[in-house]
Amino acid sequence: MYWKIFKIVYLFLGACRFMMAQPVITESHMPKPNQYFYISKSTDNLDPSYFAPGENLSWDFSSLISLSRDTINFYHVISSEVPLVYATVFYNPLNPSHKATVCKRDDDFSMGPSVEATDVFSFFKLTSSAFIQVGTGATINGVPTAIQWTPTDTIYDLPLSYQSSGSSYSFYDINIPSIGYFSEKRWRQYEVNAYGNAVTPMGTFNTLRVRTNMQYHDSIYYEQFGFGFPIQRSETIYEWYTPDFSIPLVRIIQNFQMNRIEFIDTSNITGLASYLAVPFTIYPVPASDQINILTSCEPPFFLQVFDPLGKIILSEYITEKKSIFVFPVTDFNDGIYFLQLKKSENVYQRKFIIQR
Repeated sequence: MYWKIFKIVYLFLGACRFMMAQPVITESHMPKPNQYFYISKSTDNLDPSYFAPGENLSWDFSSLISLSRDTINFYHVISSEVPLVYATVFYNPLNPSHKATVCKRDDDFSMGPSVEATDVFSFFKLTSSAFIQVGTGATINGVPTAIQWTPTDTIYDLPLSYQSSGSSYSFYDINIPSIGYFSEKRWRQYEVNAYGNAVTPMGTFNTLRVRTNMQYHDSIYYEQFGFGFPIQRSETIYEWYTPDFSIPLVRIIQNFQMNRIEFIDTSNITGLASYLAVPFTIYPVPASDQINILTSCEPPFFLQVFDPLGKIILSEYITEKKSIFVFPVTDFNDGIYFLQLKKSENVYQRKFIIQR
């Protein structure tokens, strides 16, 4: 009798623990300035199990093969990396609805025949209740141009949890000298329709899966020829979010042109280390229980953590070659800390934040 009661209680508690495992994505888990991520791009047959809604699911992306690699870089709006003309528009205290907290460099793109956008940045506003794209900066046919979106595009209402949903409408237009006019209308509808474990080449992560349907209506008018035309397009995006990173762990984009998979990948971080000139990165940002250090540096080397006053509070001499090192920070107070990697005469340093 007692054994049966014990078994029932054990199973009940285990189920409760498992149910509580579903993550919640808050403001602290969204992009911040000076965050850098290394991603791989791939194609896949897109197993139908990737898209089924539900609770406590499991998705296996472990066999994904990288066809190309890229970096995702987030900056403060006032930064040497960001053209000043963009900062004057998206960091204006007199226009709080378009004042961005972070921006991201994006790929160049075409706005139609004879209209090319280069040196592209997306500008975002992060609050405790929403993550919003407020505009775009781009050099259009050689002219740096800041484009405010009115209304702005609410990507997500925060916090994100299982069965969260939302929608938004956004719009921007722009006059292009000697060319004509371009505008875009955008309708976004999203829902968090699944959660569970996602297995990737980096490991297993507890994730929320967000499904977003996008509808676009582009219009372009050429003054020289006296005509214009509309372009209708749509796509569906699936994103797996984990509190460990501030971008999707896995992202699948489906449209009439392609199916593409992007995933965070540190299996070969040499390219990222070369790009940043610092051979390690830290996640999550901010951290609460532990920090994970990704490095391509060959041992031996020292890893040291300094508090805001410059006092060494952790020191490890690393002799074993690994790509990821994990250090608990449960005994550290909230605040800004500095991690230093020292190898021979070379010293590299990054800051990280502990916030609970």
